[in-house]
Amino acid sequence: MPSCGFLCTCKAGFTGDGLSCADDNECVLGIDACHIDATCTNTAGSFSCSCNSGYGGSGYSCADIDECATGSHNCGPNETCINTDGAFICGLADAAVGGDTVESDTGSGATGDVDAGSLDSSEPDAVDGAETTDAGALDAAAS
Repeated sequence: MPSCGFLCTCKAGFTGDGLSCADDNECVLGIDACHIDATCTNTAGSFSCSCNSGYGGSGYSCADIDECATGSHNCGPNETCINTDGAFICGLADAAVGGDTVESDTGSGATGDVDAGSLDSSEPDAVDGAETTDAGALDAAAS
């Protein structure tokens, strides 16, 4: 081991023999304390945490943001906002169902068409009495 005349050690967040030190990537090593709904970013000798889109908090603690309650959704005036974990869905209000297509927005920027004829009106949804639809009825073509 090379001698530097002193006891050489690496600072916290670095690994090596004291003469040559490399940054520990706490995110890759899994030794960060970030919340499960947060993203870890490695920094020199340390790391930072930030909550993922749709969540708020310190990064060490994150909670779902209810875009419907805060009004930060982009649902249209004839659509009902339904909060989901980390996002939201826009759907037509009960009285508006009856057209040929219903546009749905997941709150993540992805949109798609649902054939209104394929809506299953036999199962009431827990949110505002909206109707549910079978996932197999979704048209894969994005608009």
